[in-house]
Amino acid sequence: MPKPILSIDMDGTLADSHSKWLEIAREKYGIRAEKKDLVVYDFWELLGLENEEACLDIFREAWKDYRDIPPLSYDVSEIVGKLRNTYEVCINTACVGKPDEVRSWLKYNRIAYDSFHFCKTKEEKFSVKSALHVDDSAELAEKFALGGNDVVLISQPWNKALIGKLAAYGNITVASNWSDVLEISQKRGF
Repeated sequence: MPKPILSIDMDGTLADSHSKWLEIAREKYGIRAEKKDLVVYDFWELLGLENEEACLDIFREAWKDYRDIPPLSYDVSEIVGKLRNTYEVCINTACVGKPDEVRSWLKYNRIAYDSFHFCKTKEEKFSVKSALHVDDSAELAEKFALGGNDVVLISQPWNKALIGKLAAYGNITVASNWSDVLEISQKRGF
């Protein structure tokens, strides 16, 4: 019997690319913000960048130096490894980093996976038929939930204001860290 699919996002979920983004934004634009200040998902306007493309350019620059992007938590490699005992792990991302940079980051951080789905748009993520999806985007969590998927939303400053609304769906659970993701998947019987 095949294992159920666990799809996992990259930016803000596995990779703490926002920390590297902030470092570059300080150097290039003099932006003096911390991760806790990124209280909306499309935070480029909040920080006074001229347009979304400027924000994406910073992410592209961050991914060029993928070794400088830390994992979201120190134990993510171990936990994803444990999840692979139960699931087929699919990296399911619309990351602005190039596919080879993202794969290199996964290898560098010793994060094993079974399949890799690199999307040109966020909407392409929904083509992966997963039993469980892990993401940091409240908007995508809601869309996955409406499509009948169980979702673990990694708590981030940009999704905290929406957590109460999302709890009403019943198939979205919030995790503070990757240890929580493992515990949630075990408790809910995924």
